[in-house]
Order: sequence, then structure tokens, then C-alpha cells
Amino acid sequence: MQGKKLILQFLVFAALAFPTSISRAQTQTDSKSKKAVKLTGRVVASINSLTFGAWSPKYQSFLFLPEGKSEQSINRRPIRIVYEFFKQDNYLKREFFDHSKRYELKVLRKPGCDDKLTEFGYETMSTEIDGKLTETKKISILKVLKGVEVNLFDENEILSCYTLQENNYILKGAN
Repeated sequence: MQGKKLILQFLVFAALAFPTSISRAQTQTDSKSKKAVKLTGRVVASINSLTFGAWSPKYQSFLFLPEGKSEQSINRRPIRIVYEFFKQDNYLKREFFDHSKRYELKVLRKPGCDDKLTEFGYETMSTEIDGKLTETKKISILKVLKGVEVNLFDENEILSCYTLQENNYILKGAN
């Protein structure tokens, strides 16, 4: 009887653990199979929303305009960068968000987070009185940097999305 109970416990454990192992292995394989791309350009806007998790990564978003002859810079359109960091001290400081600075970013393409500016550049704010919703407003959390042409942005355009891992960028110069 003790042996059957032990086998049953093992089978239950294996059934629960096995799909998780496959999922983890698939995620590791996916992230290794995708090649990082180096993009040089300028930050054109910040998204004033910081997402934190208790034990998970933290995220900051910004819009970046690639320069040069890369595939991403040919159409002269901004792209969305989601910066992922784990250590609280590694957030992007205010000095990073300066349009006069040129950066080289080592990023991974993430088509799953491609979206319109209207979806990630605004937060919804609702007012409730006596349990009834009285007003809902969309508040812009997009901050266009000084020196950037405002007509660069089209709220209905779907922007390509890339992830930037913690401290995976270098300052190339300023002008």
C-alpha cells in the first residue's frame, strides 16, 4: 500500500512538473534562437509608466528612432522599445531621455507587443461617484522629447516592438 501511494505521488508530481519543464525549455530555446539586432539612433519619447513585479522583471517603455542604413531605419518611423531590468538601480535615468544623444541598443524583435500608440501611450482614468461610473478619460503618458518633431507620431500606426535587456546599450555620442 505504501509503495502504491508513493508511485501515485510521483505520477501526480511528474504530471504537474513536466508541462512546466517543457514550457521553460521552449522559452529558453526561443530566446536563444532569436538574434539580437544592434540599432543606432535617438530616443524620441518616453512612456511615463513603470511596471513593477514582486519577483519578476520591471519594465520601462520609450520610442526610439533608428538612424543609418538598418532595415528598421529605412522608413524613418519610430519603434517601441520595452526595457527590461531586474535590479531597481538599473532603471533608465532621466539623463537617458535626451534626444541629442545617440545610442546603440542591442535589442530583440518582439512582434507580440506591436501595437498602436493609442493603446500603450495612454492610460484610462475613471471617476466613480456612489458606485456609478461618471466619467472615463484617456490620459496621455507619452512625453515627446525636446527637439523632436511632433508630426513624427501617428496614433493609429502600429509600431514595431523590441525588447532591450538590462544595461544592453551604449552612448555613441551627442549632437
